[in-house]
Amino acid sequence: MKIHYSIHGITATLTLTSWLPQVGQHNRCVDAALLHRDVRATSTGIIRRQTRITGRTPKVMRAYKVVVKELAR
Repeated sequence: MKIHYSIHGITATLTLTSWLPQVGQHNRCVDAALLHRDVRATSTGIIRRQTRITGRTPKVMRAYKVVVKELAR
């Protein structure tokens, strides 16, 4: 799974990209980020799953930390 974090001033974007065998882990990370922080997510793809989590910079940074903790599980 690849994680890319980019800042656009007051907003930020967290992009999670994974392939078909990792979809369960991918969905678990996205769900954890959405439950713990007030951010939005849009997902595309079936075989190559890509989810963009957007929101204000501090909230997306906290969502990034939640995703990293979830990946360590």
